[in-house]
Amino acid sequence: LEDANGKLSSVQSDMDAAEAEIRKLTEKQGEYEKVLREVADLNDEVVEKRADLKSCLELASSQAGMLESVMDADAAELRQMLKDFDKNVDDMSGKVQERLPAVGGP
Repeated sequence: LEDANGKLSSVQSDMDAAEAEIRKLTEKQGEYEKVLREVADLNDEVVEKRADLKSCLELASSQAGMLESVMDADAAELRQMLKDFDKNVDDMSGKVQERLPAVGGP
């Protein structure tokens, strides 16, 4: 009977140790689950930030295209203004040349 009591006591001690280990593992599992939730939340944030960044890049690209169009139009307008200016200078030069003989010039 004493031998059986000793074995029973030893088994009870092993069970207590096993239960303590199970509690530790359960706590660790809770900690890991918490970390996994935090990682999932951070991942969601990264996905949102990526979407925001993509939208910003698309907007910037669109605005760059519009700016390029405006600059092309302005460049065309400036070229036309230079052509008009050159023509006006040529016209004025021709008129000056026509009047020079009238005033006794060369």
